[in-house]
Amino acid sequence: MLKEPILLIPAFRSGRETPWAGDKLRKEYQKYTLGNMIGESYDFSLLPGLESTTPSGKTLRDLLSADSSFHAESVPFIVKWTDAQDATSIHLHPNHDEYLLITNTYNNAQIVTGVKPEFEHGTSEFLENDFRFTSVHTGDVLHIPAGVPHALCGITCWTIQQAENEALRLFDWNRTNARGFKRTLHNINTAHLLSTTSVKRLSYETVDNESLLFSTDSFSVLMIQNAQNYPVTFDGAFAVMTCLEPAVLRLKNEKTMYLTAGQSIYIPRNSVAISIDAARVLLSTAHV
Repeated sequence: MLKEPILLIPAFRSGRETPWAGDKLRKEYQKYTLGNMIGESYDFSLLPGLESTTPSGKTLRDLLSADSSFHAESVPFIVKWTDAQDATSIHLHPNHDEYLLITNTYNNAQIVTGVKPEFEHGTSEFLENDFRFTSVHTGDVLHIPAGVPHALCGITCWTIQQAENEALRLFDWNRTNARGFKRTLHNINTAHLLSTTSVKRLSYETVDNESLLFSTDSFSVLMIQNAQNYPVTFDGAFAVMTCLEPAVLRLKNEKTMYLTAGQSIYIPRNSVAISIDAARVLLSTAHV
C-alpha cells in the first residue's frame, strides 16, 4: 500500500493533432516534449495512448495497482491542461462533463458556449454562425455539460473531467494542414447527442484559504491559496494535487518535495501527513 505522494509525468497531444496549440505549457508550466507548441498535457490519465506515468517509468495503472484501497477501473476523473492559442475545433463530448479553470489568456480570449437559441439542425454541416461566443478572463471557472458544443480560443486552462475522452468535431474553421487536407468532421447523426444548453460560468467563495471550485458525486476540487505550513487533508479514495505556482510539500517522515508550477502529484488515502507552502494549488479528491 502506498504511503507517500508520487510525482506524475504527463502524456501529451501536440503537433498535427493540435494545430491550435500555443507555447504556454512549456513556458509557464514546464511541460516538455518534441516541439514547443503543446496542445494538451494529460497529468493524471488512464486513457489509452495518453496514460500518465511516474519518474520510475511505471504507468499510472501500475501505480494505482500498488494502492490497494481501490481498483484502477473505478478512477472517476482525469486531469489535464489545454493551451489553445488559436481556436480549437467546435466539438462536443457525448458522455462526459468538463470543468475548467482558466489560468492564462492570449489576446481576444473567448469560448464557444453552445448553439444559438434559434439553431435548427436541418443539414449535415454546421456553420460558424450557428454558435454562441463569449469573452472569458483569467480566473474564470466553467462547467461544460455533456453534449454542449464548445471551443476554446486564446486560453490556457486546467481541466478535470470524467474519465472518458470521446469528442465529436462539428466545425473546424475550414482549417487545412500543410498538404491541404481538412480534419474529419462528425456532423452526421449528432442531432440526438447535441444539447441546446450552454457552458456555465460558476462562482465560488473563499473561506480560510480554501475555495471549493467544483463538487460532483464523483470528485471535488479545492483551491488552496497563500498557504504556509498548511495541512493537506481530504476525505476520499485518493487525491491529485496540481500546482498553479511553485510549492513545497513537507512530509511527516521529514522528506520534502519541491514542485514547479504545472506539476501534479498523486496522494494515496493512507499517505503520511503532508503540509504545504504554496501560493495556489488545486486538490482534486476522488469519491469512489
